[in-house]
Amino acid sequence: MKRATLLLSMLLLALAAGPAFAGSRLAIRLVEANNRGGGVAGELGDVAELLKGNLPFNTFRLISAKSMALPAGGEVELGRGFRASCEGPQRGLTIRVTRDRKPVLNTTVELADGTPLILGGFPIDGGKMILVLLAQ
Repeated sequence: MKRATLLLSMLLLALAAGPAFAGSRLAIRLVEANNRGGGVAGELGDVAELLKGNLPFNTFRLISAKSMALPAGGEVELGRGFRASCEGPQRGLTIRVTRDRKPVLNTTVELADGTPLILGGFPIDGGKMILVLLAQ
């Protein structure tokens, strides 16, 4: 009995510690990154350390923020000629990005609730455009 209780407790702990996959919304942000100035826009405060710590830029500016229901099944206009098409659940989310109707990214990702994922590095004048995805 004691052993069964211990095993059940360990299983529940392992499940609680693992990534969560029950988000109902997908947040998509298009961010311009460059080295012209410095700083992270206030709207990016929740991912500021992730951006500054992993990308070779000192300026991050939010271009647009969109969202859609999960499982995804739609397309959003992000600005500057970028569009994102998302299909499927967060454990197998297919993302297609185009710029001026030309494909620039086609990938499938797995998103854990509350853990942002950075995609892209699409060249622009003196910097890059990146996507920040977040399942909520």
